[in-house]
Amino acid sequence: MATMKTRPTLGPRELTLWLKIVAAVLALIPAGILLLAGASSVLGSDGDGFGLLGWLIVAPLVILTVVGWLRPYLGGLILVGGSVFLAVAAIVLLVWDGESLSSIVTAGLAALLMFVVPPLLGGTLFVLVSRVDTGPDAGSPGIA
Repeated sequence: MATMKTRPTLGPRELTLWLKIVAAVLALIPAGILLLAGASSVLGSDGDGFGLLGWLIVAPLVILTVVGWLRPYLGGLILVGGSVFLAVAAIVLLVWDGESLSSIVTAGLAALLMFVVPPLLGGTLFVLVSRVDTGPDAGSPGIA
């Protein structure tokens, strides 16, 4: 008689850990892009100062990701809200500048894909983690 092997399943703790890792990586993609751009600007000879500004922009994103890790519901909501705000602000600024439709689409799409979508997805995952995680540090009551 052949024995059937069952696949191991993820328990709630393992699932929340993996979802938190994926959410944190997604939320920190813009930080990585800005740190690379900042390091190249600081180390390069152009000296335009973007490097220091990029480092200052990264700090709130890292702090919000840590908040999302510790309190997934709160951090996730702030990341989602901040991402939506940045998307609307970027579109308004591009339109306000009187840019052509083609430049709005190309520049806006590139900016959205690099700086808005990853934290939006990460924040959404943090909110979902809060619904699975029912431990004392969940930040929101989970689904009963």
